[in-house]
Amino acid sequence: MSSGNFGNFPFGGGPFGGPAVPSLPVVTPPAPPVIPVQPSVNGTGTASQGIATIRYRALDANGDPMWGGGQSNFLADVDAVAQAIQTRILLLYGEWFEDLSIGTPLFQSMLGSPGNNMQAVSLLIQQRILGAPYVNSVSNVQTGYDPASRTGAFFALAQTKFGTVTISNQPASSATVTTP
Repeated sequence: MSSGNFGNFPFGGGPFGGPAVPSLPVVTPPAPPVIPVQPSVNGTGTASQGIATIRYRALDANGDPMWGGGQSNFLADVDAVAQAIQTRILLLYGEWFEDLSIGTPLFQSMLGSPGNNMQAVSLLIQQRILGAPYVNSVSNVQTGYDPASRTGAFFALAQTKFGTVTISNQPASSATVTTP
């Protein structure tokens, strides 16, 4: 082929020969405007301005995900962290099929251990709380066991990026996480 044309379209350089195709100017898109947004937590734990940093699907009283309510089925910021803590504590070791190595070791390390292991239980609960996203620290961890009623109790305060979360369980009920 001696011609650099293919039909009426000239191709430059390469095996076709012919004139070089002029290069196009590089266009750099303008940077998007930076709008500083500092979410502030109002009394409900939702961001009063800006976009929520963390969002979780809300759970009903039975622990099942809530559906059909649109955005009202989602928790944001401090409420989302509170639910993350609750689900981390309630997930038992070996219970999740995708990773059998995670969970609270209730049967492996807490129940049926000889002697008084309340300090070990406190550390295990503290470890589960600290693993939740946006938890900065845990304080005032208290655990107790009543051998007469065979019930255990725990209490802790978790300091998060969004505020303080109170974690406690009541004997004969599941763990509850409340936000002040």
